[in-house]
Amino acid sequence: MSTAPSNSERIHALDSLRAIMMMSGIVIHSAITYGIVDYGGSWGIKDPNTTHAFFDWLTSYVHAFRMPIFFIVAGFFGALLFYERSPRKMFLNRMSRILYPFLVFILILWPLVQMGFIYSNLAFAGADTSLANVYSVFIETQGWLPSRTLHLWFLYYLLMYSVASFALAMLMKKLPEVSGVFNRAYGQLIQKPVLRLLVMLVITFGILLFMGRPWVATSSSFLPDFNTFIFYFFFYTFGWVLFKSKRYLEDFMKYDWLLTIAGTIVFTIKFNLDPSLPMELFMALNAIAVWMFSFGMTGL
Repeated sequence: MSTAPSNSERIHALDSLRAIMMMSGIVIHSAITYGIVDYGGSWGIKDPNTTHAFFDWLTSYVHAFRMPIFFIVAGFFGALLFYERSPRKMFLNRMSRILYPFLVFILILWPLVQMGFIYSNLAFAGADTSLANVYSVFIETQGWLPSRTLHLWFLYYLLMYSVASFALAMLMKKLPEVSGVFNRAYGQLIQKPVLRLLVMLVITFGILLFMGRPWVATSSSFLPDFNTFIFYFFFYTFGWVLFKSKRYLEDFMKYDWLLTIAGTIVFTIKFNLDPSLPMELFMALNAIAVWMFSFGMTGL
């Protein structure tokens, strides 16, 4: 990562990080088909002849950091637009870059994704995979109007986060003393690697405890899910406030490999534990791993 830039200059390393997190989705959605775990309706494709536990590990491994890091970077660049361009430009930019693509591509992706699922399942079952049959099943079971957000769920929530952060930032502009105290405390926290890791994982553990789940279950429903919203909004907010302390970004490079490798070890231990163990143990290990990955991979 290069030195933190002056006003309005993008940090291209973070652009690359965001792109890598998005492209790693290809890894997840390829590996999940060949894993042993059955995800039911959330992923309806499974190759019955070629499965291996490694693909379950790989799917869960990438899932442990991909979207949290994506939302950290999204929050960072949202703050850049708000503070260095203008609140109005930030709002208009988010609408044009998030809302319009979501509305257009949900209509395009819905039939393509559903027919892709139908074709794959017919192929694995040795059934008729002709276009006419695939189309017939699609019409009978799905229809043209999307009933879920599918792979665009992240845009749906990012739109909500953009509106929420815009409103909160406008409120903080009216409370400069409160904002100043918070930013100074955050700046002090960012400079202390052990303390920032400890504080972030404790808050994440608290969120998971509140949710009653070892990890977030991402919702693709058009009805916003509170757990999905609050979990990823925490990471988005971390990235937003991080922008105010961007001069400390290079501190993330000090322990980048150490944290990334340690996160991998913690995750792998958790992955191989007996599922009957207390859920709080899995919550704690997930909270530790996600922030080791977040700090380590951002530094890398």
